[in-house]
Amino acid sequence: MKPFSIRALVSSIGLIIGLAGMAFLLRTMWTHRDEMKDSFSQLTWSSLVGAVFFAFMSMSYLGWMWGRLLLRRGYKVPRAQLVSWYYTGQLGKYVPGGVWAVVGRAEMAVRGGVPRADAYSVTGLSMFTTYSAAALCAALGSLLSWERPIIGAALLLALVFGLSVYAIAPLRQRLMGLLRKVTSGTNELTAPKDMLALTIVQVPAWIMISLSTTITAHAFGAEVGVLHMFFVSSLSWLIGFLVIGAPGGLGVRESIFTGLLSASIGTSTALSLAVASRMIFVSVDFLGALIFNVIARKLKPTVSEAPTQ
Repeated sequence: MKPFSIRALVSSIGLIIGLAGMAFLLRTMWTHRDEMKDSFSQLTWSSLVGAVFFAFMSMSYLGWMWGRLLLRRGYKVPRAQLVSWYYTGQLGKYVPGGVWAVVGRAEMAVRGGVPRADAYSVTGLSMFTTYSAAALCAALGSLLSWERPIIGAALLLALVFGLSVYAIAPLRQRLMGLLRKVTSGTNELTAPKDMLALTIVQVPAWIMISLSTTITAHAFGAEVGVLHMFFVSSLSWLIGFLVIGAPGGLGVRESIFTGLLSASIGTSTALSLAVASRMIFVSVDFLGALIFNVIARKLKPTVSEAPTQ
């Protein structure tokens, strides 16, 4: 089977899973519509200010981490400009398909003067380490709260095994050969220690995402432990990302989130929390794009400089 056919197959399977997740979500929302209506009617919106704050800080932090990878390559770009590229590119994840989050972010950098090969390789590395950090946080949250520890242990073992394999130079070179078939700009792979460091520095973003969701839970009157939420939010985001085809993991993330929390706080409250959290993060994506684009426009126009060879 040709490579493009494999990609099409994976995307199609992801789309089917995404549609199934959305169908499950809508069905559950319809079944619990009265309870959800009661939950939202009792919600004090002022209590969500903290949730919005941590959501905004988490996304901005991820944007800055992505931008730092471009700065490490020698490009000179104002920080606000980097984060504005990130937020604007983030809006692409709400388009059906598995690549638009990557394409949107990378193309914003390309428009700013970054060569396409570097823009895409940096974006790929950023997303890989971001969701590796999500897997690490889900594992730690699971084991520390002892919620579904089998999942936590499996994730931790998978991360250790993956890093161990990546540390083997011949295998890493072979991976580089495969990546060159995807993009001609892949000249070298990040060293294992650097890959680990890049993953760890993404952890604060997942802590803030978890805090945002925890505050939202409290606004609904639901008591969820911070470590428990650390596990649930990180894992649901991770699975939502891995299901290629579901725009922004829509339906998939909420289904996983609801399934993991239903036993603790009830299905209707868990579902209300999942929907409210999604609304907060979607709003933050649009708000961040607006704010940082306005700031970037007020800066003195700058063009990214190619790194000195």
